[in-house]
Amino acid sequence: TQGAGVTTPQKYVAAFDLDTGLVDTTFRPVVAGGTVDTLETSPDGTKLFIGGSFKSVNGITQRNISRLDPVTGAPVTTFKVNPSAAVSALAVTNTTVYLGGQFKKVSNVTRASLAAVNAETGAVDKTFDNQLSGGIGRGGLLTVQTLKLTHDNSRLLVLHTGRQVSGQDRYGVALIDTQTKALLPWRTDLWQDNLPLSGG
Repeated sequence: TQGAGVTTPQKYVAAFDLDTGLVDTTFRPVVAGGTVDTLETSPDGTKLFIGGSFKSVNGITQRNISRLDPVTGAPVTTFKVNPSAAVSALAVTNTTVYLGGQFKKVSNVTRASLAAVNAETGAVDKTFDNQLSGGIGRGGLLTVQTLKLTHDNSRLLVLHTGRQVSGQDRYGVALIDTQTKALLPWRTDLWQDNLPLSGG
């Protein structure tokens, strides 16, 4: 990263002042063993989460997802989550982290590509069970590309490379009610209708 003509070595994730554009040299997380692909903060600004394919932060084992101190970038070790593969998308409330990616398990709980965990501890929310199936991405890849919460946090939009969510046809996109934790009946045939044209 660079600011005011000074180069600061900082790989994968950095912070800078919105007014001056200067790099915050006190925010120094050292991510190793892979890359950071997504970053989200809680609405109250007290929690910062990164997701990707990394293995550690500041020498502490934190695989594919980590909670960082938003001021220093140090990993919060009380947040313990272990997705079995890369995390490509995050959506965060003050209490819950929604994560999507290529994983099949999260902390030894079966959760294909989509899960919810406690924002403080990382414990898997076992009542949120909206797993993806039927990969239609390149080479049959099953993953989540984007997660977005509505402004009132009542619904979660999931853009993905699957045919089904919770065993129901939802090609490419789905909406989940965050209160009931159930897949909503809303759907579109856009991806399904165009899949043969694009070759998958």
